[in-house]
Amino acid sequence: MRGRLPKPTALKAIRGHPGHHPKNKEEPKLPEVSSSMQPPPTMDDEARAEWHRLIDTLTTSRVLTHGDIAIFIAYCNYWSEYVRYDEMIKKMGTPFVIIQKKNAKGQDIPGAIYTEWHPARIMREAAYANWRAAAIELGLTPSSRSRVKQDNSGSKADTIDAIRARLRA
Repeated sequence: MRGRLPKPTALKAIRGHPGHHPKNKEEPKLPEVSSSMQPPPTMDDEARAEWHRLIDTLTTSRVLTHGDIAIFIAYCNYWSEYVRYDEMIKKMGTPFVIIQKKNAKGQDIPGAIYTEWHPARIMREAAYANWRAAAIELGLTPSSRSRVKQDNSGSKADTIDAIRARLRA
């Protein structure tokens, strides 16, 4: 498939329809998450702190549904990884290591010194890329947030059971 992935209908409703394309009226609306929902026990302290920092905001703005919990958990865990590797680099004082080249016998080659990124820096950048992708999915970056329009209708999203009941009627 070419081109961009289609945006979910709920995200289109929040962001608006700049191209005035028709809405997907058959897309199911997932149940919303309660702000009292607790993080999974597998999260470390940093990830838990990020969870508690954002759960109220995401539930109040109706961004987080039961279908989004996995991406929110991933977001919190990626944040924790990023912080952990960043602290590791700060303790080292430099994001690169100096390598002495060796010959086939394992002896140092005079003057053959080079630097490469420390593995912690590479892991930090990977964690950042994953965290950023998850943040964009949840509308948490400045550029993705600037496209979001808040839903002030006050209506709650339909649950799967409510949708099924309407289909049977």
